[in-house]
Amino acid sequence: MSYYYYIIYIFFISYILAIFLPYPKKLYTLTYIIKMLFSFSEKLFSSIFKKLKNNNSLILNILIYVFTIALSFFIPFLFIGGIKFLNIFLALIIECILLYQLLSIRSIGDKAIKIYYELLNYDDDSAIKNVNDLLNNEINKSDIDYEIKYYDKEDIAKITIEVISKNICYNTTATMLFSFIAGAPFALAYKSAELLLRPLISKNKIILIIYKIITFIPNYISSFIVILTSLMLGLNYKNAIKIFMRDRSNNTIFGKVYNLSAISGALSISLGRNNIDYDDGEDNKILGECEKNIIGDDIRDIRIGDIKTVINILYLSSLILFISGMIFRFVLYSILTW
Repeated sequence: MSYYYYIIYIFFISYILAIFLPYPKKLYTLTYIIKMLFSFSEKLFSSIFKKLKNNNSLILNILIYVFTIALSFFIPFLFIGGIKFLNIFLALIIECILLYQLLSIRSIGDKAIKIYYELLNYDDDSAIKNVNDLLNNEINKSDIDYEIKYYDKEDIAKITIEVISKNICYNTTATMLFSFIAGAPFALAYKSAELLLRPLISKNKIILIIYKIITFIPNYISSFIVILTSLMLGLNYKNAIKIFMRDRSNNTIFGKVYNLSAISGALSISLGRNNIDYDDGEDNKILGECEKNIIGDDIRDIRIGDIKTVINILYLSSLILFISGMIFRFVLYSILTW
């Protein structure tokens, strides 16, 4: 089996699994595995620095983060590479499972549609519980959990839309982009870098610059895809372009998710933290009103049905990215074999 067909099979199978197969509840998440690698790196370099009697915390932290990201790439890369020598089909299955976990499109879609129907059926208590679970699953910054009990329907819908937007950018777009370039291990390394650096961007300007660099391409590609899907779904794509150009850098939700501005424009609503904010630091503290983070214009109020609309954007965006990636691989293969 040629490398070209190997990659094509991986993407096709992984995408089908991510669309149609719910994420197993008892399966360890990749976020948990990344945290384990970070904990290992922290213990390793802390003990080395202690023996060397070196108290330079900056160098220590840099080594911990770089080593964790490197492990996130090299462990699956070497493991899958070794399996290929034994059985290429087994390696294909393992890489498909890894990529399926990174994408998890059906997983976020199922969680969001569950909240949608709970709000529709006036089951606010269940919706509040599930939106808290959704937040805790997406933020993944410490062992402190959210337990907020004062959301109204608009808050719940708003937060659900924001989480889906984050997934379109950092899960769907970034995973497909980096895995099309160099396979699932490269996508996992990106996921590790984004996850580890995100809590630090409000504390260190250098980290913020690095974070902007690694998220620059996924941010712009996902925003372009959102605008395109808005056109295809008959939404206000012109307003999506306008709000994207104006407000893309105004928010600090999940780091910086540019496509949130495009989504707010397409739906003709405002998003961001005009009522509730959570800190980007390690303490996960709930903040009060934060007007500077408002994105979009209040052309109309947020409706429960907006959740379903954004779920449609999620699935259509993933399909466009999948088809684009297949075309990219075909063109690249044709050029290389010319």
